[in-house]
Amino acid sequence: MKTKEKLKVGDKIVCITDVYKDFTKGKEYEIFNIDLNYIIVVNDYGVSINFLSLDNIFKLKEAAETAYKETEGKLHYELDFEFIK
Repeated sequence: MKTKEKLKVGDKIVCITDVYKDFTKGKEYEIFNIDLNYIIVVNDYGVSINFLSLDNIFKLKEAAETAYKETEGKLHYELDFEFIK
């Protein structure tokens, strides 16, 4: 994740955890404001939430699209091509 100095208002971030009930895992949010101590994000209810760091909660949209893949709860299967023939 970029440091606070490199993040900017309007950057798109994606929630990567379901720990916080005010944010939906996998949903895109926009950084609303940045000051010296906090990064401010508006949650699902339109409330501004202050974060000291976005690590372990959000990833930048570009990073999330390339580095995050949901596997929990999905079926894993292999096809038997000999059987299919």
